[in-house]
Amino acid sequence: MIKLSLVVALVSMGFANGYAQGALAYDQVMFAKDKILDLRTGLPYSGRLEEKYSNGKLKWVSLVKDGKLIGSTKGFYPSGQTHFILTYEDGDLTGVFTEYFSNGELKFQGDISRQSRYGGNDMRGFLYCYYDGDRYKNKYKGKGRIQLMTANGLSPFFNGHMSPNLIEGYRVFENKMVNYGMFIEDSREIVCPEARDPQLSNQNWSPN
Repeated sequence: MIKLSLVVALVSMGFANGYAQGALAYDQVMFAKDKILDLRTGLPYSGRLEEKYSNGKLKWVSLVKDGKLIGSTKGFYPSGQTHFILTYEDGDLTGVFTEYFSNGELKFQGDISRQSRYGGNDMRGFLYCYYDGDRYKNKYKGKGRIQLMTANGLSPFFNGHMSPNLIEGYRVFENKMVNYGMFIEDSREIVCPEARDPQLSNQNWSPN
């Protein structure tokens, strides 16, 4: 009976804040310069990170191994529709970076290469999509640079040092040099016609 009670208690702890057993919330770890540390132990974390909306649906989910982000990190809209997909390898942002509009249409896709000496990551090429009125358009551009952004518009020097759940948008430069060749100043201004948030009401915005 005592053993059974102990098992029940441990299982309850695993789901204590609505997170799957073995998963931690992003605020239960610390994103240090080179490692993601478990605040309970101070040691590099391995496992799953989650953040949820008040409705219980996933907002962000990441995988971590030996204190490093690995594989796919995904962000979701409150509806459950996929918002962001990022790929990490040994803590570094790499591979394909993808964002979708809330209606499921592709918004941006960039082929991420190395960390840039000017901040963020270089891209081998990128596809951006936008609405001109109610017409959905897309264009491909060559090499560029991307810097992830937080809600207040700040960007870390290295994208890999940023906790994924803080990502709200990004800047895109056509030139790899620092703050030169600005192409997308704030991705949050590119919205689909269904947007109702007054802060996202610039529906007719389109890149030059």
